[in-house]
Amino acid sequence: MNLLSHGTVPSRIGTLSLSALAGRKESILDEKLSTIQRVLWDLNIPPAYLGAHYLAYAELLVLEDQNRLTMVTKWLYPEVASRYHTSWQAVERNIRTVIAICWAEDDGAKMNRLMGCTFSKKPSPTQLIQALAFYLLQKPDTFW
Repeated sequence: MNLLSHGTVPSRIGTLSLSALAGRKESILDEKLSTIQRVLWDLNIPPAYLGAHYLAYAELLVLEDQNRLTMVTKWLYPEVASRYHTSWQAVERNIRTVIAICWAEDDGAKMNRLMGCTFSKKPSPTQLIQALAFYLLQKPDTFW
């Protein structure tokens, strides 16, 4: 018998509807995005910028599968663009904008101090995504 055809799946305490599972998955996604956005806020990247949302979602995707860093413009940016109904070029441009804002604040001193890395010049979007992923994976209080 195909359990999915009935819209339920077994659990230890009975059955859960597929919509309840989808709601739980969305809740976990929101928690992870919230954690990433707090880190971005610490870097002076406020959520008022589209690039902050694009960067947070890109970070989430990279944390799920780090192979996405191998083809950023062919794989990662298009996935982000699909979620936000825009082009991959707009995703990259908006991420570059928030990097410029963060860097202009103090020439990257806060970025270097917070993430424990040393950028001598403004990082590219790929470099920042990679550094943020490493930082988030090293934090003991996160749930990755």
